[in-house]
Amino acid sequence: MHITQKSLHKKQDEILLHLGLDNFEVKESQIHGLGLYSKKYFAKNTELGPSLIHKSVELPYIRYLGSQYDPDLKWEYSQTTATRFINHNNKPNLKIYKQEPDIGIIYAKCLIDIFPGDELTLDYKETALIAEDFTDKNVVEYYCKILEMSLDELYSFLKLHNKAF
Repeated sequence: MHITQKSLHKKQDEILLHLGLDNFEVKESQIHGLGLYSKKYFAKNTELGPSLIHKSVELPYIRYLGSQYDPDLKWEYSQTTATRFINHNNKPNLKIYKQEPDIGIIYAKCLIDIFPGDELTLDYKETALIAEDFTDKNVVEYYCKILEMSLDELYSFLKLHNKAF
């Protein structure tokens, strides 16, 4: 069997999203565009991860967490996980608790019980804390775009909210 780049990415999707897309589905969101929805029950504090995110970003226009809007983008990580469909919410049901910034992997856990049909959400302001550990200037600029903050505002935010995951 010939392994194509597309099938490789599909396999990575299944591995990197922890429980795989058998337990999650992407469908229309009432928050924004498409969202990632649970197909099963996850108890509070259940760990979901690891999940691969972009380690560097070159384009300023973003559409999903961990990616930017460019249909011709050919990044190795650009389409590897369904994490990109997790939308922002000020009262999220997930929290990033650990990251491996050198390889662009994050881990999240459930803040509340998540039931089948619930959309998975993160507070994107919390995800900005990840940028503190990335050395790539483009990643910091990327989070500035997500949060609609200036670079100075982002660094002030990071300094004010400096905490371990």
